[in-house]
Amino acid sequence: MTSYTLHHVSLHRTQVLLEEWQHVRLKEAAADAGVSLSEMLRRILSEELERMPRKRQGILALRGIGKRPGVRLKDLDEELYGSEP
Repeated sequence: MTSYTLHHVSLHRTQVLLEEWQHVRLKEAAADAGVSLSEMLRRILSEELERMPRKRQGILALRGIGKRPGVRLKDLDEELYGSEP
């Protein structure tokens, strides 16, 4: 795996296979935004990944919770077991 650093951010080289229409749209979007194809792909991925729920970390999710203002026992239960339906 090859890693790079750009503006103090660690980047990892990867290979992605795109359908023709995806490649065309990605190139167009990158050109419109004045950025590289790689930067446009990182932006799109970041936006989509931010919308996705994070996987629960179990007990590790509680790390530092006591330092948060207004934390109640109910908050601990929700972190461990999820909210009630």
